[in-house]
Amino acid sequence: MMCNVQRWEFQQSRELAGMTVDYLVNDARATKFDLNLEVTELDHRLGCCLTYSTDLFDEPRIAQMAGHWLNLLQALLADPQQRLSELPLLQDAERQQLLDSLGVEAGEQRLDQCIHSLFAEQARLRADAPALTFAGETLSYAELDARANQLAGMLRQRGVGPQV
Repeated sequence: MMCNVQRWEFQQSRELAGMTVDYLVNDARATKFDLNLEVTELDHRLGCCLTYSTDLFDEPRIAQMAGHWLNLLQALLADPQQRLSELPLLQDAERQQLLDSLGVEAGEQRLDQCIHSLFAEQARLRADAPALTFAGETLSYAELDARANQLAGMLRQRGVGPQV
């Protein structure tokens, strides 16, 4: 992934060592990166060009990602003092669709606890139930909880904590 932000004034012709240097627009629409976002500031506006690997992304996925970026920008413009972590990524309808796909019923969201606490509760209630299958290996909730706690302990030993 690459993000390149430029000001238009740097793209105007210049005289350097007796030569005129002109900016050329690359319309090839090819990128050396899997995903490339170019943002150009021009007269208090932003021009954006999103180039991507068609081997990795299809047009609907890129349109969705562009929509998420637009949501972030609109929220930031509406309130520039917002923390980045508080900016909305999804539209309300998309957020609801995601919640619906997870089988979460209205009023069932547990916003009073962190995800690790909710997971630990599931590990206690359903210790032997399968929690994760990857590369042919299945872990129970208890096994996955033990591995997560082991990783958390290692991170704490290395100085990682809240807000780090």
